[in-house]
Amino acid sequence: MFTMKELNQVRKKLNKDGIFLQRNVDFTKEELINLGEAISPKNKLLEWDFGKVMEMKHSPSNENYLFSDEGVPLHWDGAFHEVPAYIIFYCTNINSDKGGESLFVNTTKLFQSLNAKEKEELKKIRLEFSTEKLAHYGGKIEVPLLADHRSNGQKILRIASEVKTKKNPVKRRTISGSHELCQKLDKLAHEPSHLYEHQWLKGDLLIVDNDTFLHGRNPLGENTARSFYRVQAL
Repeated sequence: MFTMKELNQVRKKLNKDGIFLQRNVDFTKEELINLGEAISPKNKLLEWDFGKVMEMKHSPSNENYLFSDEGVPLHWDGAFHEVPAYIIFYCTNINSDKGGESLFVNTTKLFQSLNAKEKEELKKIRLEFSTEKLAHYGGKIEVPLLADHRSNGQKILRIASEVKTKKNPVKRRTISGSHELCQKLDKLAHEPSHLYEHQWLKGDLLIVDNDTFLHGRNPLGENTARSFYRVQAL
């Protein structure tokens, strides 16, 4: 577990960059819960029917595509429930150095890359996301594409991708504003200047600002032993 000084350094790094990585650490579930509560603005974690810690590993029989070997399109956590401030990932196992890389997109920088006309057009766009409740989330939501970060007030984008899977697809519909601009943002999000691809090692601890960043993953390929503990800090 981190000392108070180390926790302050973690918070400082998250406030500055929105992402924190430390490699080759050894954490128990209880220590991850304590870490999540320590960095949470509300000193609270999201809790589901499975508890505060989700064990994310390949499970073909699971109805949720997150546990399949498929790629996971870009999204933010909690869209259909309650949006956490931070997500903590702790890699507990890996069996290949290729496959299952996590993808992170800084939407504040994505917004800043647009011209003045496009930034103005963003204010008009509203999106609808819907999915059947087959897992621990589901339903239908309507959100403005352009939003403000809960802590620093910077502009962020809620431009999650459609999930095209047989298991629990997520549909996206443009309710108002430019559908073409949404498609452009989908493409820009995958450009190297906006996308960070993280190749995991066992013992990696990665914390990401869930307001600023979208995240997803590449298909697992042969890396089916890839597994994590995940904690969501409110």
